[in-house]
Amino acid sequence: MSMIDEKLKKWSDRTGIPFEELKQVYRSLVDEIGSKTKALRELRIRLSEEIGSLRSPATPYYIFVMGDTGVYDFVEVLRERARRWYEGSYREQAIAKGLINEDGEPLDRQGNVITGQDYRRDLFVAYSQDEGFSSPKLAWVTLYGEDQKLEFNHGSFYKIRLNGRTDRQLPRLSKGRGTFVREVDLKASAEDISTALGCFPLSERSIESLLKASQKPPVYSFKGIAKYLKLDPFNGNRAFRLYPNESDEELPNLYVFCRIPAATLITFRELDEIHVFGNLWKGSRNNGSYNLDVYGYITLPFKEVI
Repeated sequence: MSMIDEKLKKWSDRTGIPFEELKQVYRSLVDEIGSKTKALRELRIRLSEEIGSLRSPATPYYIFVMGDTGVYDFVEVLRERARRWYEGSYREQAIAKGLINEDGEPLDRQGNVITGQDYRRDLFVAYSQDEGFSSPKLAWVTLYGEDQKLEFNHGSFYKIRLNGRTDRQLPRLSKGRGTFVREVDLKASAEDISTALGCFPLSERSIESLLKASQKPPVYSFKGIAKYLKLDPFNGNRAFRLYPNESDEELPNLYVFCRIPAATLITFRELDEIHVFGNLWKGSRNNGSYNLDVYGYITLPFKEVI
């Protein structure tokens, strides 16, 4: 066994990462960097982060990526919300509660005006603590700092350590700082996850009932057929229509207009069946069209039914 193989074997035993996987990563680093010594240094630093992951108090999870907001300035989000409150009927209440000042600027809990910038990136995911991905739940995962640059492929599984409370209907979790993220291959399929998460019927009766309900769900989800994709971003979003599938209505007389962040990769094509998740609302014009601000989606496997 060569000196390098001995090092890789020792690191494999320490981290639990298979020896062959480490060897493959090392070879790819040699090709990328052009130096065996520097490739070994790079791998050692990456593995030190992996050890940090093992010691981190953050909880290990498996996630399935379904949506991506892209990087945004959270302070600008607060400013926009404050502007809507200030210009709307909620102004007096917002001022009384200390959410905004008399000039319509957002305030923190100490009553100070929120300034500066706070860049973040959110992933919309299904998550589980076991490899079988049993009983998956929905969550937002927020990435800060350098973690915003991490690559996450839509429809892929990752092992990741997260902080935050999961006793809420739609928790907002954050990646443990300095922890390692690994793409993994799990047996669960996209269809399995879709079935486990469930959805509401895509019908006018169901939608009207959901909109009139006194208690709103944290996420609305529907399965349907995608049509009229608009792939050119407008105001940071792409768009498409979602129609009921064959089993719901023979001749669909409704659709939901869907807006999806341009940062979320579109992996489906027109007439594919998809499972979408987001915020449902009804427009005030043209007899009230149904709209969904999409957080994420699952592309379902095509099945020939004729």
